[in-house]
Amino acid sequence: MRSALVLLSLLGGVQGVVLAAALSFRPTNRRANRLLAALLLAMAAYLLVGAYHLGGYVSRWPWAFGWTHPLPLLFGPLVYLYARHAADGDRSLRAVDALHAMPAIFLLGWSLPVYLLPTSEKLALYAQMQARQIPEMLVQNLWASWWLKITSGAAYTVATIRVVRRHRRAMEQQYSSLRSVTLDWLLLLCAASAAAWGVVMLAGAAEPLRLVPSGTGDQLVAVVMTAAIFLLGYRGLQQPEIHVVEVSPTTNLPPANAPRPAMDSAPTPPSPNTGGVERSSLTPGVVRALTDRLQQAMEQEQAWRDAELTLGSLAQTIGTTPHKLSELLNTQVGQSFHDYVNGFRVAEVQRRLRDPDEAHRAVLTLALDAGFASKSTFNAVFRRQTGVTPSAWRAAHVPPGPPV
Repeated sequence: MRSALVLLSLLGGVQGVVLAAALSFRPTNRRANRLLAALLLAMAAYLLVGAYHLGGYVSRWPWAFGWTHPLPLLFGPLVYLYARHAADGDRSLRAVDALHAMPAIFLLGWSLPVYLLPTSEKLALYAQMQARQIPEMLVQNLWASWWLKITSGAAYTVATIRVVRRHRRAMEQQYSSLRSVTLDWLLLLCAASAAAWGVVMLAGAAEPLRLVPSGTGDQLVAVVMTAAIFLLGYRGLQQPEIHVVEVSPTTNLPPANAPRPAMDSAPTPPSPNTGGVERSSLTPGVVRALTDRLQQAMEQEQAWRDAELTLGSLAQTIGTTPHKLSELLNTQVGQSFHDYVNGFRVAEVQRRLRDPDEAHRAVLTLALDAGFASKSTFNAVFRRQTGVTPSAWRAAHVPPGPPV
């Protein structure tokens, strides 16, 4: 088992170095990718030194003993900073961002006396730790660092989730398909990280009681970190560069997870109501003109059939700016761009599901024809806007065919 764990750690470490190099030389999304490369290198170093400890090489090369001790305090900050820079490709690194490294630097300074021990004393200390006879000063360091790492991991996980959710809301104002522009995959990483830390904490408490085999926590860390390196590296390479366009505020919109009524017809086009005009910088005349052009683009030209339709491209079609179009949708319709466009697509799928001549067509085919980019996107949007799955809606609204 130990040899398999060493091999797994080596595999994860080498893969982290390779992916970090690939990200560093990627021409797009440079700042975010370099932060992700730094994270992968830190994780790779942690795994490689872990393999060094598990493989029993401390007695042969004691100089590397314990040097990765502060590295986990960099994992959370680097994920958080990556999320912020990937969410806005125009954001630059600032001097204040260096403050995120202070806990790791503090722990490094606290541990420096151990790192600078002569070889003989370092080997003696390692032998004591193997025999679970840890000096009191080192016990204080280990306990303090443990709680510091747990606190840092929890705080940065929450901060990263907030960045990802805020970014998703911003993308809903600008894209009709969110398949490649959101950072939702980071939520999976945060969830896996939180679960792993929880299990490691339980294992750490259970090992002294001999409820689980010794080293269980180390094994879990190696498995989870190797998987995380694969996820981070490959998803980071696929992440496009995102430039956030300033659009109208969304404070008057319903929550993103608010249930939507069933839609048997296309969304009602914007109407120049008085209340909306009072909250808007658009004049009533501009509202009427933009409403007419938007209605023509959506109902007659069916712009929503374009799977890659964006706020900018639709604004160009109707002869206005993205900011004005966003303001029109927010103040007159009370919907984000994403929900407004996909409302037409959902209505089109519902119409064709009711059509007996379309009974032989698969639901996915109808969804792709209506402008949805993928099955997963269609299912999520359909359920969000109607409250039920496409198959449940079809069963409830489309009468069964005649018996054979």
